Amino acid sequence: MKRYSIIFSSLIIFTLLCGNSSAQQPEWLNVMKKIKPLKDNRETVRKIYGKPVLVEENRDFFNTQEGRLVAEYSNGECSAMNSYGLWQVTKDIVISLSLGITEDIKFSSNKFNLKGFRLTVPNDTPQLKIYTNNKLGMRYVVQFRDFLSDVDIEPSRAESNLRCKN
Repeated sequence: MKRYSIIFSSLIIFTLLCGNSSAQQPEWLNVMKKIKPLKDNRETVRKIYGKPVLVEENRDFFNTQEGRLVAEYSNGECSAMNSYGLWQVTKDIVISLSLGITEDIKFSSNKFNLKGFRLTVPNDTPQLKIYTNNKLGMRYVVQFRDFLSDVDIEPSRAESNLRCKN
């Protein structure tokens, strides 16, 4: 009986160790996910990413180890300047984050949790794969040969109540 108990305990420990390592996403993605669209502001983004390399009225650009991060902010309630639609949030609230990947990051080699994501392959570019989860407000774009090209975080479906009525 003791032998079975040791084997069972060993299996549980092995499962926990393997489960935790395979569930870990890249750290840069965890950092991106700390910023919540329609909740966090420009100051929060700058605390996390530092001084932007370029500043526009409603965008900050940051160089990261993985690529170029663009943070888009509201110009005020229902401002037409926002590319992800009109939102009922005050000026400088995060609307979206978009990371254009410049490093060679193999999509299948990383631990991206794709639960709830929908895969789209455009007819005109079959080498392109787009994984979208509207519930989370996330999108991964994977190019030819399995290289990640873009990661976008935008308002989730649950936040549609903050969309302007126009």
